[in-house]
Amino acid sequence: MEELNSENIAKKMEALKANMNKKIEEKKKPKTSKKILFLREIGSVIKEKYDDGISYKDMSKSIEEIFSIKVNEQTIRAFAHAELGIPKKVKKNSPSSAEPVKNEVLKEEAAESIPVAEAPKKMSVKEQRRANAEKAKEENK
Repeated sequence: MEELNSENIAKKMEALKANMNKKIEEKKKPKTSKKILFLREIGSVIKEKYDDGISYKDMSKSIEEIFSIKVNEQTIRAFAHAELGIPKKVKKNSPSSAEPVKNEVLKEEAAESIPVAEAPKKMSVKEQRRANAEKAKEENK
């Protein structure tokens, strides 16, 4: 009878050990939020909207309106950077961002139409010394 008890105890201990190992492995797995899982499902749509020049803020508003899921601008930006490989900041000359291109065109047109006085060039210390030496030579002549 003692052998049966020790065998039962050994089996129970192995089962407990396997159960604990399983729980430890489950805890090691990173948990993903429901928002991220949802964003993964609509990732292709986010990429298309980004390429069309729609801001992350507008995307978050439309997701809230359509799907009733609260997602802020930063969440979409971080997801797009991590999962879709979209850069966090848009470069000024990037064709994917329509607004900066429009602003640059407006700046160029304004620069052509309005004459702007040039600011005096800031001189280095060496240049100032040379200029002062030249002025002194001219005054002595």
